[in-house]
Amino acid sequence: MTNTKMIEDFYTLKYGKKMTIKKILYQLYVKNDMSIRQITKQLYVSQATVSNWLKKYGIAAKRFIYVDKEQD
Repeated sequence: MTNTKMIEDFYTLKYGKKMTIKKILYQLYVKNDMSIRQITKQLYVSQATVSNWLKKYGIAAKRFIYVDKEQD
């Protein structure tokens, strides 16, 4: 059984409905506003894997803008 299949099976059992990697990523990354790093820890996969999945499934990457709070 592949890592992807195990993850899908776990989330399918957890939510009681068929969960694909795409649905899982959307739930965690978009709806739960988790970072890629947080997702890697939850799914036990690398950051490269999560980034590749996001690209593969067309889920737009979040863009962060640095704001220097000390400047007026």
